Amino acid sequence: MSSRTRRLGLRREVLILLPTAVLLLMAVAGFTLLSFRGAMGALAEERRLEAERQARRLAVLFERSWPVGDSALATYATGLTGLLVSDAEGRRLAAAGVPPPPLPGPPPAAARAVGPSRELGGTIVAEAPFVASGQRLLVRLALPADALWTRQRALALWAPLGGGLGLAVALLVLLFLRPLLAPYETLLREARAAGLVDLQVEDEIGAMVDGFRRAAAAEAAREREGGAAVAGALDGELQAGLMLLDPAGRLLALNPAGAELLGIAAAPGMPLAQALAPHPELAARLAGALASGEAIARAEVPVRAAGESLTLGLAVYPLRRADGSRRGLLALFSDLTRFVRSAAERQLAAGLAQLGELSAGVAHELRNGLATLGGYLELLAEESDPAASADYRRELERETAHLARVVDDFLAFARPGRARVEPADLGALLTALAAEPTVQDLGVTLRLPATPPPPLPADRPLLVRALGNLLRNAAEAQRASGRREPLEIELAAGEGEWEVRIGDRGAGVPEEVRARLFQPFVSGRPGGTGLGLALAQRLVALHGGAVRLEPRAGGGTHAVVAFPVGAFVTERLDPERAEAPESLRREEINPLS
Repeated sequence: MSSRTRRLGLRREVLILLPTAVLLLMAVAGFTLLSFRGAMGALAEERRLEAERQARRLAVLFERSWPVGDSALATYATGLTGLLVSDAEGRRLAAAGVPPPPLPGPPPAAARAVGPSRELGGTIVAEAPFVASGQRLLVRLALPADALWTRQRALALWAPLGGGLGLAVALLVLLFLRPLLAPYETLLREARAAGLVDLQVEDEIGAMVDGFRRAAAAEAAREREGGAAVAGALDGELQAGLMLLDPAGRLLALNPAGAELLGIAAAPGMPLAQALAPHPELAARLAGALASGEAIARAEVPVRAAGESLTLGLAVYPLRRADGSRRGLLALFSDLTRFVRSAAERQLAAGLAQLGELSAGVAHELRNGLATLGGYLELLAEESDPAASADYRRELERETAHLARVVDDFLAFARPGRARVEPADLGALLTALAAEPTVQDLGVTLRLPATPPPPLPADRPLLVRALGNLLRNAAEAQRASGRREPLEIELAAGEGEWEVRIGDRGAGVPEEVRARLFQPFVSGRPGGTGLGLALAQRLVALHGGAVRLEPRAGGGTHAVVAFPVGAFVTERLDPERAEAPESLRREEINPLS
């Protein structure tokens, strides 16, 4: 019968095995250092023996062939840094290379070798005695051992340092092992308290993983049940579609009204892309909201259900738990097709009504103008006085110019066109506007800020025409009042916007008429076409701005044109669109002509 070894548990195993592993690692490192040290010692001993052998060989050779001069001695110094022969008192008899230093102690009776060492550095010095001509002599040589000396010095440095580091690591492991395991022990204790881990289980990690998987599955089941319960509770009361999604994009619930509206049969747990396969645009909107975690307050999404094109009104709200983590998504949708069609019909009717009003205004102006032209033509035909005829012709020319202006303004208002967009300097534009010849009889006072505004993306001719209409209206109102003060143009910074203020000292505009002056063919003075202010407002709106009329202190009116800071022109002024008709592009030489 086989017996199963009982495990101690992860934390106890770590407390035992990790220090043991560190100690084993230190032991292996120490054994490696000792082995390296022994190898270096053996190599040094081998090099010393080699130096002794060379010293004995040279001693035997010199004993037979003595005396030997320096030049002959040099032939025996190959592979050595130095070679020396001296007598018993140390007097030099012959030398080659760098003479080796004497070894401590009395002259040896046999060959010996020392080094490398702190005193000799990377050199092994060996010496051997010999007798020649009845004298006791000594041969001494120096053998290079730089590499060996470098390794020995490194070993002397790293042996204690490695031992100290290993001891420090072992102490750190012993000191911080329990604090490092504290979070795991806390997690295990809480898991046992929650009943996720059996107290008697041997594999704590596996048990914790299984326990958390069970808890996650139970939470997901509760969320599905909760979503289904919410949808079920709203089935009888909510006529709109309701859909609940989990954070992974799986369907939690879809009420019957929503399923009928979309024409789908989706089961809980189905992926979003599969559930809404017939409606990819709606699926993309919901997937985007899931990814961003942002709500959609209101959106219109086209779908096709039961062979009919529908427009859905969609609202999406992220659902979060108490700790702030995502719980899923709630989507509400309803059929807005009937309302969208009704709005389009109302917009068409309003457009037709406005077209009728514009056409009536144009017809009225043309009828009056043609009647005037006809009257002057009859008078001209009957008149024989050349001076009177000249007066009638001037009146005909004036009325013809008036009718041309009515047609031109009407076309500009009805179809302002598209423009070439480029950065426009408001200060330079207003400076050119103040120099317009048609208002020089009154004069213009121009005030510009010390810090100019940033360039405005605009079509300069269209913007000049809008501001020029306002300046011309101001001049005509002031002339009618009989006051001869200069007009005022001011560029100033407002709250989040730049304002162009055009001031006159005319009779002013009554409150009940002021709002209606921006409607086509509504004029505040006799002889006006009623299109100047309407056209100015239309062109300024295309540049992202707005026009308003304000009473001026001391009498008169301020026409205020406001451009929001950082605003860009609307799509109708897209630089890649078609250009505006040339009849609207009055160039800078005479921008009001």
